[in-house]
Amino acid sequence: MKADQHHSREERQPTLGARSGVGVALSSDPWGSDRGSNFLVIAGHVLPTGSESATGIRAGQVATVHTDTCRWGIKDGRMKAVVFQGAKEPLEVQEVDRPDCDDDGVVVETEACGICRSDWHAWQGDWGWIGLQPTPGLVFGHEPVGRVVEAGDNVSEFSEGDLVTNPFNLSDGTCPYCQAGRANICEKSIPMGFVPFQPGAFAEEYPVRDADQNLVAVPDGVDAMDIAGLGCRFATAFHGVGTRADITPGDWVAVHGCGGVGLSAVHVASALGGNVIAIDIV
Repeated sequence: MKADQHHSREERQPTLGARSGVGVALSSDPWGSDRGSNFLVIAGHVLPTGSESATGIRAGQVATVHTDTCRWGIKDGRMKAVVFQGAKEPLEVQEVDRPDCDDDGVVVETEACGICRSDWHAWQGDWGWIGLQPTPGLVFGHEPVGRVVEAGDNVSEFSEGDLVTNPFNLSDGTCPYCQAGRANICEKSIPMGFVPFQPGAFAEEYPVRDADQNLVAVPDGVDAMDIAGLGCRFATAFHGVGTRADITPGDWVAVHGCGGVGLSAVHVASALGGNVIAIDIV
């Protein structure tokens, strides 16, 4: 951490005035729209909404919204987050403790976060058959982008102010898979947002453990909304098509199933020069 970049939270009081904010929206069933619990995550601020601006935006979409009412900042160690209440129960905007920063980690101020189908499955309670049932109190959100606001003493590759993103499964960098470049299947991976000790980014701030291992710097000129729109689906497709299958120009590629990952695979394979055939049920 660079000492000359340190600043206290009291010194930084970001505001969102009459301008566009980047965020994600949960605004349609089954996430509680018919019971008045819609919300937007706007430039890091979780904002409940019943406004027409959210109409028609569904889980998985990234939205640009406008507001002139939002003023926010971390105060007294508390922040707003969207909190899981149990399977199929409306999510609630609550005040929670802001995350602590450990020596090897960072705290990131959320600018945008995608909504993954995994969030929806967790909310539905779909994984009980394999013994995985998220517990009330969790903060979901694992497709984030934001700026580092605090870095631990052992973090050498990232500093306050850096725009970053990270993968869903956070690795520790020490297991044989990590050492072989397969951090996506780390033996000690932590699913962001699905365990109490690693909250997600449906909040004003979120922590990232083992920051030098897990953070990815966002290049200059890349919009936060674009990063939030990539998330798991494009990362999964890129790894499968570009790394594991090693598609090269002129290769023929058949993509069976055109959901989120499938359509992303079509994009990636096309960008790599492949001749793509997309296959799905009509």
